[in-house]
Amino acid sequence: MNVIDRRQELMPTQKMKHFPASTFVGPYEREQVIIGMFEEQWLWQNRDMIRGLVVDMSTPQHFHEYLYTLPTVQRVLITDLDQRMVEKLGYRSRVDIVGDFCTDPAPMPPQSADTILCLSVMEHVEDPFALMRNLAAILRPGGHLFIWTPFAYTDGHMGPDGPDFWRFGRDAHLLLAKKAGLETVDVGQFLDLGPYFEHELGRDMSAKPWNRGVPVANWSIHRKQQGNGKMIPRAGGDQ
Repeated sequence: MNVIDRRQELMPTQKMKHFPASTFVGPYEREQVIIGMFEEQWLWQNRDMIRGLVVDMSTPQHFHEYLYTLPTVQRVLITDLDQRMVEKLGYRSRVDIVGDFCTDPAPMPPQSADTILCLSVMEHVEDPFALMRNLAAILRPGGHLFIWTPFAYTDGHMGPDGPDFWRFGRDAHLLLAKKAGLETVDVGQFLDLGPYFEHELGRDMSAKPWNRGVPVANWSIHRKQQGNGKMIPRAGGDQ
């Protein structure tokens, strides 16, 4: 069985296992990118928090096309460190804001964004604490920050010309948010490669009561508090 056939077999299996109620089909699923399918299903499940002016960091429009059509979204701005065009798997988009979000001042003014998508970005920056402080400052009160970072994933996955500095556990997500003054809405992971350690190390390292296994990716959602310290309720009234 070749790689394409294997993906076609695994995609519906993994989707049914982890998102059994979902009928949403996104670009990654259509492109047979399984790890991307997890990302887009996660975003789709939490789309009620994606609203207003959305800052999408280094992702071509093609892979988040569904966000552009949400009635809660007014505009999406694509950012990148130093490129005028951002490309992934052959799809390209023009970058709206070019700049380093770790620097002071950041390339966007304070309280100018309602939603920030920082997906597969944090591992590439030199100072993740500075990045988090700046993203928190850019958010408007009540706004949300979505973070996705690889954990058990290929090192140097930007290629020879791009840096790949960090791997963040779930506790690192919580610490970064705390230091930036953000409230954590939710945190979690996708997949657990722990069982595969049995083959190489003779020990199953899957999730147990005392560990979380070996996730492929960790994710978190954070919210900026209102000036009075109260939180804005999620759509539907749940906190």
